[in-house]
This record gives sequence, structure tokens and C-alpha cells, in this order.
Amino acid sequence: MSFGYFNPKTIFTLIIPIFGVKNYQKNI
Repeated sequence: MSFGYFNPKTIFTLIIPIFGVKNYQKNI
């Protein structure tokens, strides 16, 4: 993983699953 290549798509791809897991755990 090269941190030099950091575009918004990569950030969303990493952040959205984290929030999805948090919301999933909250609902359960």
C-alpha cells in the first residue's frame, strides 16, 4: 500500500465499511 496514492475513492472505500460495521453493531 503506497500512501502517496490517496484519492477520495480510496478514503471512502476505507471509511464507509467502518461506519457500516458500527451502525450494524448498534442496530443489534
